[in-house]
Amino acid sequence: MIDGIADDVKIAEAFAEHFHKTCTSFNESSNERLKSAYNSRRANYVGDPVTDEYTIDVELVESVVFTMKWGKAAGLDELTGEHIVNSHPVLISILARLFNIIMSTGHVPLVSDLSNTVPLPKEDRSVKNNTVENYRAISISPIVSKIFEHCVLKRYNNFFDSSYNQFGFKKNSSCSHAVYSVRKVVEHYVNGGSTVNVCLLDLSKAFDKVNHFPLYIELMNRSVPITLVLCLLVVY
Repeated sequence: MIDGIADDVKIAEAFAEHFHKTCTSFNESSNERLKSAYNSRRANYVGDPVTDEYTIDVELVESVVFTMKWGKAAGLDELTGEHIVNSHPVLISILARLFNIIMSTGHVPLVSDLSNTVPLPKEDRSVKNNTVENYRAISISPIVSKIFEHCVLKRYNNFFDSSYNQFGFKKNSSCSHAVYSVRKVVEHYVNGGSTVNVCLLDLSKAFDKVNHFPLYIELMNRSVPITLVLCLLVVY
C-alpha cells in the first residue's frame, strides 16, 4: 500500500510522477533564462581541441573494467559487470572504438542514457504512513555507460577541479574529512574559552533540482571540448 493505493500499475505511476517532480526545476522562467544563456554561449563555442591525449585507448578501458566494483544490479539491457569481465577480450577494443566515436561526434546512443529507477525506503522509520515521500530514487544505468563515464573522468579530469572547501563526491576525500575539520576548529576555540556558533544548511533535493544549464556554461568557461559538453547534454 502506497498512499492508500494497492494497484501495482497505479503505484508505479505515482512513483513516476513523484520522481519527475523531484527532478524538475523550481522556477520555469529561470530555467528558460539559463537555457537561453547557454544557447547564446553555445552558438560560437568550440573549446579545447580533442588531441591524442584525450583518446580512450584499450589500456584505459581495460583498467576501468577490472577496477570497478561488481555484484551490482543489471540495467535495462540486463547486462552486468560480470558479463563484461567474462566476455571475449575483443570486446574491450570494441568499447574503446565506440567511446572514441561518441567523443568525436558528441552523440550518445539512446540506449546509453536510459536507466532503471528503483524506489528504496528511506531510513527514517518515524513516519507511520507509507507514501511516495518515504522513498528515494536509485537509478541503475547500463554497465557500458558506467564504463564510459569512468573513462571520461580519467581522460578529462584536468577540467573537473573543484573548490578546496568541497569534501564530498571527490577522490580521496569524503564528508568525514569535513566533519574532522569542523571538530578540530570547534575544539580549538572551546579549549581557548570561546563560544562557537555553527550554522548548518540542508539543501533538500539540491542535487536533483540543480539546473544543468549553468553547469554546461561553467564547463565552457573551462574550455571543455564541445563534444564532451554535447555528450553530457544528451545524457542529462
